[in-house]
Amino acid sequence: MRRLPAPFHAGGALGCLSVLARQGVWVPRTYVLHVRRTRQHAGRKLPPGIKDCQHRNVAMSRVTRPVDSLGQALLSAVACVGVDEAVAIMDSALNLGLLSVEELVELLADEPRSRRDLLQKVDGRSESGSESLARVRLTRQGISVTPQVEIDGVGRVDLLVGNLLVIELDSVAHHTSVRNYRADRARDALLVSRGYRVLRFTYEDVVDNWDFVERIVLTLVRARLHKGTVMSD
Repeated sequence: MRRLPAPFHAGGALGCLSVLARQGVWVPRTYVLHVRRTRQHAGRKLPPGIKDCQHRNVAMSRVTRPVDSLGQALLSAVACVGVDEAVAIMDSALNLGLLSVEELVELLADEPRSRRDLLQKVDGRSESGSESLARVRLTRQGISVTPQVEIDGVGRVDLLVGNLLVIELDSVAHHTSVRNYRADRARDALLVSRGYRVLRFTYEDVVDNWDFVERIVLTLVRARLHKGTVMSD
């Protein structure tokens, strides 16, 4: 018989960010297991390295299996993380095809208005957590940002501000091979030759050093360098 994880024996199910990560959904860094426990079991002590994610609606549901459903996990996560991270999580679930917009709306129907309003910021075109975080934060500054824009002869760029400022967000996993390194620089050169301005930031820049990223982008936008004429080949 398969051994059940420790959270289940404490009246809880593996949930929240831990379940989402197992499904491939982007989640912020976490160094603990996230679990959901019903109220009657909330007093039981959990082993070290496990976080008890309480949630008004989800916590009231019975725990009948060791791992929460995707929907339950997402509800817990939206209550567990910040606003920007919650939007990024929903973006990721949409982009992966794990949920539709209609299913998200239904899932959040009984949530407080502040959480339902997050749906207005969700955009399933974003292909990474860093893209979502950057988009949401720049939009908050009144900057118009479009994700995954197709540019003829170049392909898709992560974010486009105005019609000229391209923002690429690089991860170690996808941008450090020799082949990708060369391809990225060839793309940048082609973009610049057409009048685009290109900024490259890392995942760590967005997550750990956002003030720097925001300052650079705002400087270019205030100088109107995100607007202009795109040159043809």
